[in-house]
Amino acid sequence: MWITAGFCVPIWIALWHAATILLALGQDAVLAGQAQMLLRGLQWALLPYMWFYGLRHFLGAMERPLWGVIITVAALPVNFLLVPHIGAPGSAPPWPFRRRTG
Repeated sequence: MWITAGFCVPIWIALWHAATILLALGQDAVLAGQAQMLLRGLQWALLPYMWFYGLRHFLGAMERPLWGVIITVAALPVNFLLVPHIGAPGSAPPWPFRRRTG
């Protein structure tokens, strides 16, 4: 767990300064600013993902992979319902919640 936290800190610093890095690589300023907004939101998911990834493989090595499968399956409906509410602006709601047109 500490190794993943130490691994994430330099990546967070790089993601926090994504616009500067993209501008140094020759990208358009507007595009770099929009990418930085996206990456600053996504960077906070890196540490929990790394913890889950490490624990899943640890449990797999201990021959107990069922818990990783249970958590993954339980996360599917949560992601299905939350993505339209916390996702990108203009993202479509899941198919059962769409209004019919026409």
